[in-house]
Formats: sequence, structure tokens, C-alpha cells
Amino acid sequence: LIKNHGRDYNISTIYCHGHDTRINRSVLGYGTKEYNVYLVDSSMLSVWQIKKDKYCQPVNFVELDSVTGTVSSVFTALVIGFGETGRDMLRFLYEFSSFIKETKPGVDGIDDVVEQDKKIYVADKHLGELKTKFLVNAPALIGDNSIEWLDSTTHDMPFWNTMKEIIDSLNYVVVAVDNDEEAAFIAMQVFDFAHRYRRDLSRFKIYVRLRDERNKRLMEQMKKYKTKVNGKETIVVESFGTDKYVFEYLNLRNVRVEKEVTDFEGEYDKISRKISKSVPKDDSKKEDLDEVSEEFKEYYQKEQNRSNVCHVYTKLALAGVADGEDEAKREHMVAVIDRDENNEYPQLVSAVDKALFCNLAYCEHVRWNAKMKLVGFVYGEKSMKRKTHNTLLTCNDLIRSEHPYVRETLRYDKGVVELTFRESLCL
Repeated sequence: LIKNHGRDYNISTIYCHGHDTRINRSVLGYGTKEYNVYLVDSSMLSVWQIKKDKYCQPVNFVELDSVTGTVSSVFTALVIGFGETGRDMLRFLYEFSSFIKETKPGVDGIDDVVEQDKKIYVADKHLGELKTKFLVNAPALIGDNSIEWLDSTTHDMPFWNTMKEIIDSLNYVVVAVDNDEEAAFIAMQVFDFAHRYRRDLSRFKIYVRLRDERNKRLMEQMKKYKTKVNGKETIVVESFGTDKYVFEYLNLRNVRVEKEVTDFEGEYDKISRKISKSVPKDDSKKEDLDEVSEEFKEYYQKEQNRSNVCHVYTKLALAGVADGEDEAKREHMVAVIDRDENNEYPQLVSAVDKALFCNLAYCEHVRWNAKMKLVGFVYGEKSMKRKTHNTLLTCNDLIRSEHPYVRETLRYDKGVVELTFRESLCL
């Protein structure tokens, strides 16, 4: 239709509703290059609404130490409904709940980095086929103990038996079923269960996707979902992802522009090029990329940049400088992480500053690892075709690698932390 009739109707920009998959991206690219055709993924945009809201990020639901940038509690979440929105929410939570528990001197004199655990439960009545569909595209997550699959729903007692076991440690519930009425009912059930069995409702939230704006307004008017937490009135149940939000002009425009992502990419490229001058070269065999691999490379790099923009708040919160909380500390960190021409940090002399900076870099690496797994990578010799990468390692294995170019890639994670402190692009 676009190819044959685009000129007849003077079409310049076209938005196509569909899930952001390789097949859809390829189809839209075929025969439509002379037009501006953009894929509108409503589930991705609804999750983007949550991801962009700094107060919805997992870092707000854990016990953190802003002196060291570490997290002492386990982030625990539950996703009810594993359709497109549920899968996108799992991706977001899995990536953004990647934290460092502690760093201590190892027996070899190198940091011993302990990554914090996380636990995400996924429940759906059609879990078998949906789980397979998800894991075939993310094989590194097969057998990952941080995800527990519940082949039951709120209509089954095994679900509520599990809920009773985890309710007091649960931080984050996402209700992502297709029907608004069912979604609202499940949210009510979970709220009532939490209100009955939890010690309190601090660090606990329920996010429910409601597509109809009228249902959203109705839920907002229900005062029972507002309760006092630590003396403050707090909304425990919040809706997201209405069709009005997803398809409003500013969000469609963001699909086209993604200015924050482009800005971040440009600033990080400057840092990356400087770091590359002093980092040992990767001796992996250079791979000739075909069209499919080139397209995938562009996609995964864009996804990493999207995540980095939204992850700015998480890093600042870990450092205790989000929302202008301690501007003096932020300015101090900007000064001491001023990299010289040899890519060293001569002003970074305090043990406290070093620990914070390194822990934030380790956190960035585990976030990067999580994202790589989610887009399909596994560990191996670097290959875009096979989706393998030689730095997809734990922090401890990375900094102890026998290959200098692998060990030194942590410098790039430090570069992301530098940019976080200097630019705070997404805030």
C-alpha cells in the first residue's frame, strides 16, 4: 500500500503499530525507504513510561549505601501476564535490578566483587509456550535462578501459596494482562493480600497496565489504594500504558527522534574514542558482517544507549546525588574523575571516592551484561552473527582475565559513569 499509493496521498510520515521485532523491522525497511516509516510498539512505549519515571526504577525499592554505591537487599518482583507488555517489563526489571552487594580485597590483591541477588517471578496461564518464545531469543537466561516461572495464575491456589511465602519481601508487582477489567481486579486482589499479610507497605508498589483512560481515572479516584508509609500518604497501586499515553503526539515524535538517546550516544562516543587509544586491541578475528548481522548490531547498540539514558538516575541514586540531593558531592565526583590524556584519574586518590567510582562501574558492567543476555548474547569469541561476546563475564572474571583487552574493558564502564555525573542527560 505504501509502495503503490504513498505519493497519491502525499504521505511523508507513517506510523505502523506492531511489536519491535527483527521481522517487523525488516518488513518495514523493504520498499519503504523513500518514506519516513516508524514502528510504534505500544507495549514497549508503555514500559518506556515506567522506565523513564525515575521513581519507578528498582533502585528506589532496595536498601542502598550511597557511600559505597552498593545495595544490601534483594530486589524481588512479580510479573502477572507474560504477553508483550509482561515480557518487556521482565526485560526492564531484570536489567535495572542489577546491583553490586559489596566489594572487598581479594586474596590476589584484586577486588572481590559480590553481585547482589535479584528475584523475579513470572506468572501466566499460558506460560509454557510464552516462556519458550522468550527464552529461545535469550538463551543465556535458560536456567537463570533469578527468574522463577509460575505456571499458575490468580485463579489457582498454588499462586497464592507462593504469594504468602514471598509477600513480605516483594517490592514490585506488575499486572500486564490483556483485559482492563481483569487487570484492575487482579491489582485489587494483590493489594488486599499485601495489606493483610505484609508488615507494612514500604518499598512496595503495584503497577497495572490499563489501556482505557477512563479506567485509569477510575482507579486514581479509589482512595483505598492510598496509604500512609513512614508518615507520608503513598499511592500503592498505579496504572500505566493507556492508549492515550502511548499514541499521543509527543510519544510518537519520540519514536522518530529519541533525542536523549542520540545525545548520549554522541557524548559517549567521544569518551569511547579517547579510551580506545590506550586500551589493548582485541585480538579476536575481525568478522565480516552480512546485512542481517549489521542490522542486529545497530539494534543492540541502540538498545544499550536507550538503557544507559534511563539508567542515569539509578547510578546517581546509588551515589546519593539524585534529584540534587547532594550537589556538593556530585561536583566533587565530577572533579576527581577528570580523566587525563593517558586515561588515568590522577585526582581520584581518596579510598572512599575510588570505592564509589569502581562500584558504580561494576554496576554498569552487570547492567550491560543483563542487557546483552536479554538481546540474545551468550559468552564466547566475539561474533555478531552467533551473538557471542568475550566480555560477557562476571566482574570478577572480567578483571582477572588473562587477556589485557578483556580486563581493560572496564574502562568503558567507567566512561559511562563519568558521563552520568557530568551530563545527567535523562533528568
